[in-house]
Amino acid sequence: PKTVHYSLLVAERLVNETNEYRLAVQLLQRGCALALTLPDGQRPLMIANKWLGKAYEWMGDYEQAEAAYRQSLLLAEQLAEQQGRAEAKRGLGRTAMLQGYLVHSQSLCHQALSDYQQLKQSQGIAACLSDLGFIANDLGDEQQAVAYSQQALSIYQNLNDQIGIHTCLNGLSVAASDHGDTAAAIAYAQAALALARQLNFRQGIVI
Repeated sequence: PKTVHYSLLVAERLVNETNEYRLAVQLLQRGCALALTLPDGQRPLMIANKWLGKAYEWMGDYEQAEAAYRQSLLLAEQLAEQQGRAEAKRGLGRTAMLQGYLVHSQSLCHQALSDYQQLKQSQGIAACLSDLGFIANDLGDEQQAVAYSQQALSIYQNLNDQIGIHTCLNGLSVAASDHGDTAAAIAYAQAALALARQLNFRQGIVI
């Protein structure tokens, strides 16, 4: 059990901090194999599949990401783990969004948002609102996109979550640009880029 727990901690850091996704996948696959041998391995298996989904998502392998998130969701439902269910549904929503299945993505994100609201989990609520902002913009509803992004930004600012703030600034920049407000789009984009550089956040600098 300690080996599996350690694998999950290291994989989380590889995905969230160092962007070493392929190494994370290798580690998580080994962790999944170990978890399957444990009598109480369902929960670590659920978490491992969530991180596999995130790693594959960042690698652009959406088919593998979706499969991992679906496995995580199945285990979360078997365990009656509302947090795990919310995380898996949000992952599936993001994967659908990135593939252009916007209405399906919107539905999944709303489901995840409902779970996070019941849990009173501010981080998850903000993440779903941010995702819904991007989806609304892609659906052509810039006004709703701005509303979602502003709500998410307010929560992230209260949490002092700099990466979350950065994501919202990007969302607001995209919405402003699509709405024809070039000045606002540039201002939001410059703020996002400055914050990304400050955080040494690699994904944020590649705009």
